[in-house]
Amino acid sequence: MRELGFKRVLFLVHRGQLARQTKKSYEKVFATVQTLNRDEHLLQYDKDAFDCIVLDEAHHVTADTYQKIMKHFSPKLWLGMTATPDKRDDNVAGRNVYELFNHQIAYEIRLKQAMEENLLCPFHYFGITDLSIVGDDKDNRNFSMLISDERVKHIIQQANYYGYSGEKVKGLIFCSSIKETQELSYKFNNIVNPDTGGFYRTIALNGDANEQERQDAFERLAMNESEANVHKQPLDYIFSVEILNDGWEFPGGKIEAGETPQEALKREIMEELDTEVKVGALIDTIEYDYPNFHLSMDCFWCEILSGDLVLKEHENAKWLTKQHLGEVEWLPADVTLIEKIREDM
Repeated sequence: MRELGFKRVLFLVHRGQLARQTKKSYEKVFATVQTLNRDEHLLQYDKDAFDCIVLDEAHHVTADTYQKIMKHFSPKLWLGMTATPDKRDDNVAGRNVYELFNHQIAYEIRLKQAMEENLLCPFHYFGITDLSIVGDDKDNRNFSMLISDERVKHIIQQANYYGYSGEKVKGLIFCSSIKETQELSYKFNNIVNPDTGGFYRTIALNGDANEQERQDAFERLAMNESEANVHKQPLDYIFSVEILNDGWEFPGGKIEAGETPQEALKREIMEELDTEVKVGALIDTIEYDYPNFHLSMDCFWCEILSGDLVLKEHENAKWLTKQHLGEVEWLPADVTLIEKIREDM
């Protein structure tokens, strides 16, 4: 920025936690997209208020919130930074990150080179084959099976078996529901960790946690034993329901044998949200190829008959008006449905 002679630089980030991290290094102008996107903030600035605007996590720039900001400002330089510019929906109009930056790449470093230059934090990711129990029917598994003492011991044994780097095992455990995160965390906290001689220290971290709680949790996970104090103790594990995955999707689920799509949708909404719905007309049938499977998804208009949308399996929910459908990052298969909803709503 100095070499280009830029005086005013805006650093735009995706989340508050990133803003705090960035501010430690750049004590200049910075903002979150959620803040700047609001008219009361955005319209305070002239179009040429900044010489350069840096967009962190630039794969999000296809969202309406970013596009509103990009259409407002006319800096000398837009600089986008992302580790994941290639997305599954690049073929959808307006969703290609390269296109939005006029296919100009200032600098590129691939995974192999980044690893060779020690630019990445090393970690191990492994999936544990679940515990097999005589008489266990995986298609109709009781919740008690997921939190049984045998399964908890199995997870601990397998985690220790695969080994680790550093002082001790620590990590993230992704679960199938909020209730599972809470129950497993409780059980772990009542089991002695052979590495420390004390009980495991874990928490369940889900969508109801605010930004400060999330920041504290990840700081504790990164702590070493030597950094412990009376106010803050290191964590061994964080149990979560996909809190680190970006992407929203519409509620629904799989069709069971003998069900119509409408019956399946009513059942899934009741199971996941404790809400009774009336299923209306078909909006569209979405066909989408994910890397490992093909998705065929019937999408219907629905009306709430009773219930208050209780989150029983998901970490967060949000109501969006027609005008604000583009303000969240949709999963690829759901993106293609947005324009159809806008047209017909």
